[in-house]
Amino acid sequence: ERLVAACDLTEAMGQAACHRAEFNEALLLGRETLTTMCKVFGQERATINHVLDAMSALASVHSHWGDHAAALTLHTDALVLARRVLGDSHQATLHAIGEIGGTHTSMGSFEEALPLLTEAVDGWSRHKGPDHPVTLICLANLGNTPPSVPSAALVLRACCRAAILHMEMGNDEQCLSLLPQALEAELGVHGPLHPQTLLCLGNLGSLLYN
Repeated sequence: ERLVAACDLTEAMGQAACHRAEFNEALLLGRETLTTMCKVFGQERATINHVLDAMSALASVHSHWGDHAAALTLHTDALVLARRVLGDSHQATLHAIGEIGGTHTSMGSFEEALPLLTEAVDGWSRHKGPDHPVTLICLANLGNTPPSVPSAALVLRACCRAAILHMEMGNDEQCLSLLPQALEAELGVHGPLHPQTLLCLGNLGSLLYN
């Protein structure tokens, strides 16, 4: 427990350095955390989330620095590990799929991103039923992870990314099918006056106007 707490502190310091745009320090701290997590926890199912979280955090630093190729490598490794240890439908696996899709989007690789983001949204929705948009924010007891607002945020981010991606590619019908779901999810998570909700509403209004 002390070691986990120390790793959490190191990771938090890395995130703070990243926010200060001190990327060299952030990368060093992120790599230290990941190395320690791998040594301590290995690839045991009960503790693999510690390793996957460290991989995701380090990938995030690379993305902030603009090194999307390095971030993509880490997210891909995380996906392989999550699939092997936790299975295809686990939250960590779906999260990794969404992150790979998001990284492809940042790299401008829209054709590669779209099927991944769609798979992430479909995977989340399948657990609570595909017919109601509330499933995007009502995930509970998925895999070994308890219900949490961060889980809803991951689904929401995947849905919004997919909608924006369809818009950029000119797929108006697909975008129109996702944006209302994203808007309802934003309302449920953030409320009507949150900037993300207003942005989603503006995108929907713009699409309908066009």
